[in-house]
Amino acid sequence: MIAHRGHSTAAPENTLPAFAAAAAAGAAMIETDIRLTADGTAVLLHDADLRRTTNLRGRVDRTPSARLAGADAGAWFSESHRGVPVPTLGDTSSRSCPTGTGWDWSWNSRGSGVPANWSRLPTHCDRLAVFPWTLDLPAQWIEALEAGADGIITNRPGALAAWANTRNGNWTAGAI
Repeated sequence: MIAHRGHSTAAPENTLPAFAAAAAAGAAMIETDIRLTADGTAVLLHDADLRRTTNLRGRVDRTPSARLAGADAGAWFSESHRGVPVPTLGDTSSRSCPTGTGWDWSWNSRGSGVPANWSRLPTHCDRLAVFPWTLDLPAQWIEALEAGADGIITNRPGALAAWANTRNGNWTAGAI
């Protein structure tokens, strides 16, 4: 079972409470979304616009991380979640890594594929796995794999498998 944006019916999507609720419910993986702020901080938000899931207005990529750090990402969901912050990828790496649970995490990059500073994103947190999506072009596949992605989510699995096998004879569909 993979919990979409955490347990997004029990807590505000893409927040630490949603991830904790997903783990408590028995999720084996958590899918979340990464957006980059104006100053390059990776934050966990699905939308490019802040309006739907925070008390701020504007685009994530035009908002400094310091301003976003004070945002309320929970009040839209329920009064009991008022004040829940927008987590950074670093917040999940340092505070939310499950220990001894045997479950994995799946991080997805949104937008045009691999962010320009993809290689700066952490690619491990105990058992953190990185699966960027939706990457459909060889240039995106190269960038993701060279940056340490554990797998690739694509609309073109046949093309990706064929490309991977020409690049390295040891690759199988399960390895990409």
